[in-house]
Amino acid sequence: MATPPLSRAPDFTIVQPQDSKELLTFERMVRVKPYPVECPYDGAELFDAAEPLRMQPQPSRTVTTAIKQFYRKLLGRPTSPVLEHVCDGNTRLPHLLHRRGLATQLHASESSFTSAAAANSRWDHLCLSALQQRVHPDGLEYSLPFGESAFEAVLSHGCVPYAESPLPLFSELHRIVKPGGTLAVTFSGSPPTSSKWAQFATCDPRSASLAWLQAADSADLLYMVGSFFFYSAEWGSIEVSEILPHSDTNPAPLYAVCARKMTNRQRFVHKAAVDVARLQRLREAAANDVKREARRDPNAPSVNAADKGASVGRTSVSVSVGRTSVSTSPVGVGPAPPSGPAVPTGAGSAAGLSGSAFGDKALQEGAARKSLQESARARRERQRDEGAVTAGSTSSAVSTSSEPVEDASSMVRRKILETIKRGIQENRGRTDLGEGERRMLDHMQLYVMETKVAETQLSEEERRMWESMKKDYINAHHPSAEEPGSSS
Repeated sequence: MATPPLSRAPDFTIVQPQDSKELLTFERMVRVKPYPVECPYDGAELFDAAEPLRMQPQPSRTVTTAIKQFYRKLLGRPTSPVLEHVCDGNTRLPHLLHRRGLATQLHASESSFTSAAAANSRWDHLCLSALQQRVHPDGLEYSLPFGESAFEAVLSHGCVPYAESPLPLFSELHRIVKPGGTLAVTFSGSPPTSSKWAQFATCDPRSASLAWLQAADSADLLYMVGSFFFYSAEWGSIEVSEILPHSDTNPAPLYAVCARKMTNRQRFVHKAAVDVARLQRLREAAANDVKREARRDPNAPSVNAADKGASVGRTSVSVSVGRTSVSTSPVGVGPAPPSGPAVPTGAGSAAGLSGSAFGDKALQEGAARKSLQESARARRERQRDEGAVTAGSTSSAVSTSSEPVEDASSMVRRKILETIKRGIQENRGRTDLGEGERRMLDHMQLYVMETKVAETQLSEEERRMWESMKKDYINAHHPSAEEPGSSS
């Protein structure tokens, strides 16, 4: 399934929707039913046709005049090559293009190619069926014999109902259009009165795709053609207009869907905007996680809005062209150090940054094996560092590193401990635990006791109990390990 090249919402400009019921309906569809991540019209079975495409009849004089006026307004005074995509062997381009040799015709059927080549042998003609190849059972790929950015505009009329693989075709047309150039697709919609369909059919039902024939109305057709632009390549704003409204002499309205190829600067700005939006989502996710944790534990100290994005995991995000880098410092068991190298991770939420000790077996076992002497030494070093920071508070570099980041770390650490204690109390008396679950409970209890020792919160009686329990635990699980505190 095809996905948009850049993660973004479609940017539609609908010209005077109040003048057309179908344009109003399409505008509501785009707003209420935005395009999903994957293209809903990407499937070979949707574009099967009963018969090969024949040369189509010319549109009425009214429709032809409206298309010519639309092309003249779109092109102005053309000075660069233009590609015209047709299926009826005729042209609606300004004669100036043909006189200057700036026009090339791409025909959707062999009969259209044969007729046009015989009538206008001085023009350049190509047949689309000779430039396509089936690379897999699900669709075709196109390889037009033009270099990148070869044309100022590509103008297609009446061909989109017969496209066998519209996404690869639109992607190839995007390749050959210059940055800032235009792809314009015009087609006739369904007549508002269904009883006139047989009389005023706007496409050949024998060769039209199944998706086109099953469309409910013209708004559905506009939604489909808009998806071909949106999912095929990086187009800019997509403009939808009704260039010939429904009337008694023209029951089927004529629509145009146009898009400009992004310039390099537009792509640069757009990608930066996508990175900024991704950064905002990361910040919002971190803030929401903090709020969720605060609701679970009403007694926990509050964290102000300034600390939501930086305190939990201390996430720093830098936006650059082409990438967004997220670096985090994990929240450990002890208070967070004032500074240190960031550890890059792929997580974007606080849940992924916290490094939960509850589920990390390696961290639990490492805490269980830590000796009392190591904990005391770490605490003394921490107190010495805090004293040095307080003594040197006049230095701006030191004062900036002593911001209240430790409060958030302490809060997260306390919540982890409370969760572990609650798990111990709820599962201590259970008899249906397996060996692995029972051992996990031992790890959890040992972790809680070790943390309390590191923070010198044990009474003398608890300390003696702890020493005995720790000795039995290490001997039971690590027979070859030395007793804590023993010298070699």
